[in-house]
Amino acid sequence: MTRKVRALAGFALAAGLACGCSLSRDRDGARTHIETGAAGRLTKWVIEQTPFRREDRYGKGAKVYANPRDGAGFPDLYQVRFAGPRGQGMDELRLIDVTFARATSPDSARNGYWFADIPFDSDGNRWDYSKDAALCAMPAVYGKTGRKTFIVRTEDKFVYAGDNGGPQITRRPGAEGPEELRRDWVLFDE
Repeated sequence: MTRKVRALAGFALAAGLACGCSLSRDRDGARTHIETGAAGRLTKWVIEQTPFRREDRYGKGAKVYANPRDGAGFPDLYQVRFAGPRGQGMDELRLIDVTFARATSPDSARNGYWFADIPFDSDGNRWDYSKDAALCAMPAVYGKTGRKTFIVRTEDKFVYAGDNGGPQITRRPGAEGPEELRRDWVLFDE
């Protein structure tokens, strides 16, 4: 884990998670606490995927990131259901907090944002979850709780922000190459 990622996580957690702020966007487009909090949770997701992947959490004989194909997806970082050689049951990991794990729809948003696994890579293929995974954060009410959508993937660990009108991202941007990602998304530097 790089120092930059740890520093970003610490700042984002302090600014967004601990304060629980839910301010709306400034008229001049300045970054808000609500956006910083959403980006901070994506950074937290990246950090906690590493200890999750160290073990065969799904009991399928493979060490993979928390994902929606083998389990519930990113909420598995809080509590994972497993079935395999060691039996069946629930393993309460608490790598992320429960309110983050439950923010899986606009109705259950956390401080104005909800989160979803991105099921396809930039080429439209399903992720190989032993190598990479991606997550996005969307405003619960576009224009009111936020305008920016945030994306991150485990391989590069950078959080990107873009205004796509609010819908869920189902394919990671960048099929046209890094130029597409840089054209439509900006690196979100907390």
